Amino acid sequence: MPESLDLHTHSLHSDGRLSTHALADRLASRRVSLAALSDHDTLDGTAPFRRACRRLGVATVPAVEISSLWQIGGREKELHLLAYDLPEKHPDIESFLAGIRRERRIRFLKMHEKLLAGGVRLPEEEVLAAADRGNPGRPHLAELLIRHGQVRDIEQAFGRWLGDEGAAWMPKVAPPGEEVIRRVREWGGVLVLAHPGKSLAPAQWQLPIEAGIDGLECIHPSHGSAARRELLALCRRNGLSATGGSDYHGIPEKGAYREPGWELSRVGGPLEERLRQRLKMAG
Repeated sequence: MPESLDLHTHSLHSDGRLSTHALADRLASRRVSLAALSDHDTLDGTAPFRRACRRLGVATVPAVEISSLWQIGGREKELHLLAYDLPEKHPDIESFLAGIRRERRIRFLKMHEKLLAGGVRLPEEEVLAAADRGNPGRPHLAELLIRHGQVRDIEQAFGRWLGDEGAAWMPKVAPPGEEVIRRVREWGGVLVLAHPGKSLAPAQWQLPIEAGIDGLECIHPSHGSAARRELLALCRRNGLSATGGSDYHGIPEKGAYREPGWELSRVGGPLEERLRQRLKMAG
């Protein structure tokens, strides 16, 4: 039976709603063979996720979704890069990710200030508790807005206040993409561009490839069939890994978990053999 992969998921350690144990249960119930917990800018959930998955017969690979900034089309653009198979408890990696999280907290509090300026009142103790949870982001502010009746749902929270055109939006501070590529290479990891079809126009997909990334996330809920075909062809032409992920956050409003339907034999590139080794280690 072909190995089923999900190389893009989130937990309570970033902006997901499920604990690592609950997430592992969900994946195992859908017969996922190998999974990656790819929380934003943190590896804190890696060890508990691995332990929970091991008990359920699911192999894992360490992963993190790293925020990065790029100059594309004459403007600054945020792209998310999925780093796989990084060493755990590496002091340089921990320090680098902690710096990104500090900037996330500063941005979170500045966005709250803009909400206040716009007449939106939220309990300060809840805002500070969210800011101090270690990895705050816009989804956490959206949850507070919903909980206190300021918006009806997450779509309105982002459309009116928190999205890129929202009244409380603040630009993100993150490392340049070239720096992330260099560091992940030094640490021995494999780097994949997350959801290219969501983040870039097709004419721009070549830019991160030229910068030195190792793969593209071809299978993602935001990608239609045409985008999937084009991304897969791009990976094959350039010898890159083609990955698939659900980007599952455990948010009920966004629907039930759906496995990506991606198999190990279709990954190719530098990541496939590493994933095979992870499956052998788990077996």
